[in-house]
Amino acid sequence: MHTVVLNADYTYLNTVPWQRAIKLLVKEKAEVLKEDDRQITNCDNTCQFKVPLVLKLVQMVKTVYRNKVPYSRKNVFIRDNHTCQYCGT
Repeated sequence: MHTVVLNADYTYLNTVPWQRAIKLLVKEKAEVLKEDDRQITNCDNTCQFKVPLVLKLVQMVKTVYRNKVPYSRKNVFIRDNHTCQYCGT
């Protein structure tokens, strides 16, 4: 089971396993927007959590997007439709 993580402005960031989602909740770095009916308890039965399906982070996380395609031999072949630039075959 995976959990969807949204940024503070409700933009999609990532999907994480439910274990990581529980850690974010315990550290108070995220808030639950939607949860499942299943409950998770620790060994001592002192803490109970419902499995979160969607989380929203409390603070905004700056994401870095790459605007350029990395230069590689494979990407050059894809760009040139797998044709040789020397002989054209």
